[in-house]
Amino acid sequence: MSGLGTIRERVERAFEYFETLDGVVLTTFNLNTGFLEDQVLPTVLGVDAERGTEACRDEVHKRLGKTPCTVFYDAVNRPVTAGRYRYVARQVTLPGRFFHPKLVILSGQSGGTDWVYLAVSSANLTLSGWGRNAESFGETWIHTRSQQSWEALDGFLDWLSKRGVSVDGQEGGDAVSRVRGTLNKMSDRRRFSDVDDEPWSGTLHAEFYASVVHTRGLPEFIQGRRSRPPTSLFAYSPYWGDVENMVKAWGARETNLVPALSRDGSTFGLSREQAEKLDGKTIVFRNSDDDGDRFWHMKAYWIEHGQNVRIAVGSCNFTNAGLSGEDAGGNVEAMLVFEGNHDWLPEHDDVDLENLATEEQAEEEAPVPAKVAIEVVWDWLGKTWKWLLDVDRDKEWGEFRLELPGLDPFTIHIGSGEKHGVPPKSGALFTLHHGSDEIKGAVVEVNLDHSPRTYGKPLTAKDIMDSWLGRVPAMERG
Repeated sequence: MSGLGTIRERVERAFEYFETLDGVVLTTFNLNTGFLEDQVLPTVLGVDAERGTEACRDEVHKRLGKTPCTVFYDAVNRPVTAGRYRYVARQVTLPGRFFHPKLVILSGQSGGTDWVYLAVSSANLTLSGWGRNAESFGETWIHTRSQQSWEALDGFLDWLSKRGVSVDGQEGGDAVSRVRGTLNKMSDRRRFSDVDDEPWSGTLHAEFYASVVHTRGLPEFIQGRRSRPPTSLFAYSPYWGDVENMVKAWGARETNLVPALSRDGSTFGLSREQAEKLDGKTIVFRNSDDDGDRFWHMKAYWIEHGQNVRIAVGSCNFTNAGLSGEDAGGNVEAMLVFEGNHDWLPEHDDVDLENLATEEQAEEEAPVPAKVAIEVVWDWLGKTWKWLLDVDRDKEWGEFRLELPGLDPFTIHIGSGEKHGVPPKSGALFTLHHGSDEIKGAVVEVNLDHSPRTYGKPLTAKDIMDSWLGRVPAMERG
C-alpha cells in the first residue's frame, strides 16, 4: 500500500517509469508556493533538485513548456506565485466547506501502454506535509477502464474541470484535459497482472473514493452492499468533530479511536467532552510511536468485516465534514482503499483521559470555511479578465466591488463576468471590496501557451516550435 520511502521517493519512482509525460495535476488544501516551485515541481517532472538552483530551475522551466501542470487549492488560502514558471494555480471556491483532497496525478505512456499514476495522501504541498509530519500515503496505477479507479478518477476530474471560471481555448491543452485524454484512450480490458515486480505491482486493485463522485460519504462507500456492520474499526485522525455521530455512521460493533498528539505534544486531538459522549463499545488508544516528535497528520482507517480487512488512507478526518459526502454538504475529500490484513495495525497504548484536550480543535486548525469565495482569471488567449463570485446564500450581502491590476474598482454581482483590460504583472493580486472589508487574492493566469511573458531563461527556437505544436508529442524524458 504505502511501503517504505518518502512521498518524494515514491513520486520520483513513478516518474521514472514513464517514457513520456502528458500532464500533471496536483491538489492540496494548503499551498506553499515556494515549496511547490523549489521541491514539488522538480519531483513530479523528474528534475534533480540537488543539481543547483539555476540549473534545476532552467530544466523545470523547459519541461513545463511541454507538459502542462495545474495545482488546485482551497479558497481560504491565498498564496502568491512568483510567476517564475509556466504552471496554473487555481483556487477552488466552496463557500461553507473545504476543498481538502491531496492528490498527485501523472499521465503518460510506458511500453506502448497509457498509464495514469494516482497518489492519494494526507500530505499538503508544504514542507510540513512532505517532510516534517507523519502522513498516510497510498498509490495506484490505472491502465484500463475495468479498474474502479478509472471511473472514479475521471468523475473527479470532470467535477474539477467544471469548478471556477470557465475559460475557452483550454480544451485539450490544460493539464486536466490531458489526464482525462489519457484515461479515455485506455482499453476496456485488463492487460497487466498485479503480482509482477513493477512500480505498479500490488496497486491495481485499489479503489479510489472521491466525495463528489461517491456522494453518500466514506462509511457508505466502505460498507458497499454489505448488510452486516463492520466487525471492528480502527480510526486514525488528528481531528474529531462530531465524533459521537461519526461513530454511529460507521456502525461498527467495536470502534477504536487513535487520536494524534497536538502539534506542541501536550494533549491529544480528541477532547474530554468528545470522549465522554462515546458509548461503551468505543475505546480510545494512543499510537505507540506518537511521542510528539512529529505531528501525526495521517488519516487512516482499518475496517474488518469478518475475515475481510480493508484499509483506507487519504484526506478524510474523523469529522462530519471529512466523512460526509457531497449529498450531506461535506468537504471535498479523497481516499484510496486497499484489501488489507490483520498485520497492518500499529502498536497501541492505553490513553489517560486526563491527557485529552480541554477543547475541541478546529479541523486542520483552519479558519471557518470562506463565506465569500472569488476566483479571478486573466485569459492570455482571449485577452480578458474573467471572474466567478460565490457566497454563502444564507444572508444578504449588498454590493461588491472588484479592483483589478491597471483598472479602477467596479461593481460586480454574484456569479461570473468578464472585462477587457491589460495583462497583469507577474504575481499580480486582485482586491474584492465589500463595505469596509477587503479580500485580496492571487490572479490566475490561463491559456499560458499564448502568454508573451518570459518564464525562466528564454526558450530556444526549437523549444518554441515544439510548444506551438500543441504540446504534441508529449515531453520525452531525457
